[in-house]
Amino acid sequence: MNIHKQTYFHVNHQLDWQKDNTYFIGKEYSNRYKELLSRGFSIPKVNGEQVPMNAILDGMMQFLSTNDRAAFMPENYHFNASDTLKEVLPLIRSQMILIRELIFEETRKEYFPEKLSRYKGIHVIPSAKDSLAFWLPQLKTPNAKIYKIELTGKIHRAAYELLNVSSMPPDYIKFNAYQYWLGNENNKVDSDECLFEGLVKVVEIIDANLVSSNG
Repeated sequence: MNIHKQTYFHVNHQLDWQKDNTYFIGKEYSNRYKELLSRGFSIPKVNGEQVPMNAILDGMMQFLSTNDRAAFMPENYHFNASDTLKEVLPLIRSQMILIRELIFEETRKEYFPEKLSRYKGIHVIPSAKDSLAFWLPQLKTPNAKIYKIELTGKIHRAAYELLNVSSMPPDYIKFNAYQYWLGNENNKVDSDECLFEGLVKVVEIIDANLVSSNG
């Protein structure tokens, strides 16, 4: 769907956009996707060497099964199963998100090539108060800014629930991806995700932490 000079919001802690400036979105990978691709998970050893989290899991399983410490494990590792679980959860979440994005993009290319890519588009929030009230608590960080923006370009709107990540089979994720790319234009709700590509004019910049999360 194409839009012209419509008002939305964007919440971000990495951008340094300036008021009254215009930016083009869609040529390069978004910061969100770049961060996802560059994210790694490891535990440091005393000498500074990093032990990948999957190796930590192997070493922990060996310890639980045999009570032997694998030579590659960090010298000061705690070998506490509960703490290891806490350490590995971010890895699991990140990998599930990456799998989702790969499947969603594959589905877009196969069935909806005219749609904008999630790799390059940015997440925007409709100007409705209830939409901002839904999204702000999820996107707010200590340094986040709310950009009130005027958009001209291509937008895709779909049900937020279709983005839920889980350890379901890839075919199930692909089904959700297909539903996502069908869009939600005829059944809009405040929690919809809106993805945008095109021209962004910054109208106003607000400190996100000065805005109540309940709108």
